[in-house]
Amino acid sequence: MSNRGDRTRQGADGPVSVPETLGEALQILRKHPSLQIWSGGTWWSQPANRDETGEILSLHRVRELRRVVRSDIQVEVGSTVPMERLYTVGRRFLPQLVVDTLHQIGPPPLRNLASIGGAICIPGTILPITACLQMLDARVELRRQGNSRWVTLNQFRDPSGGVRIAPGEILTRVRIPLHPWTHWSLHNYGTPFPVGTESLAVICAASIDKSEISEFRFVLVMNGTSQIRLREAEMDLVGRSIPLTERESRSVIGVLESHPYFGSALNDIGRWRASNGLREFLQKLR
Repeated sequence: MSNRGDRTRQGADGPVSVPETLGEALQILRKHPSLQIWSGGTWWSQPANRDETGEILSLHRVRELRRVVRSDIQVEVGSTVPMERLYTVGRRFLPQLVVDTLHQIGPPPLRNLASIGGAICIPGTILPITACLQMLDARVELRRQGNSRWVTLNQFRDPSGGVRIAPGEILTRVRIPLHPWTHWSLHNYGTPFPVGTESLAVICAASIDKSEISEFRFVLVMNGTSQIRLREAEMDLVGRSIPLTERESRSVIGVLESHPYFGSALNDIGRWRASNGLREFLQKLR
């Protein structure tokens, strides 16, 4: 990584480029698209999760990526904004479900380091905050030198937990809609770190308008590696009167329990927790 004209340091594991502007970062990445991008560092700092011989592009000095901008309909969050700052600032305006999910990520020292963009970009891993933002139709901006594009988080993340990002691109902003959810719930069991351990997140949200369900969302995150969305059941509940009948509730829970991942990725306790978490939320819709 010599002769770049950028700020390059020698780290413990190899050269580290530390640009101070987004333009500088994109220029470096255009010339060296295989660089490992370092944001908060809580994931890549674990040797098992990165190429020890790889060279690093650190974004922690790029101020453009640490901004939080609110409008009447959405919040735009720079990709390197730490979780703790987003949690502290966002309590005034973010959907409460997002605030609750941020709060459960870990202790404040971890949230002070971990960034929103870094969490979204962890390969092969689905954190509760990522699944929550997917469920709420968040979008991300992907930038490369001379070009930018916005995609939904559902387009950015594939079902197996991989990320769809082209060489030379950086995730720069996350756009979170400010939808007025009237009901929400989050149940976290265990921890997704390390990936593959027994963990479960049951996340639900709904909006009620004139005693009818106008929006309904549900996602189940299992062991940090797979998730279940009930899209057909979500659409089927829209327009239903509340409270739901026992038959209507059982129908939604049946869709969950018939999903192939439900039986293969969860043990008996996990299946009970998932079904019970959804049942409790449906009973709250009054």
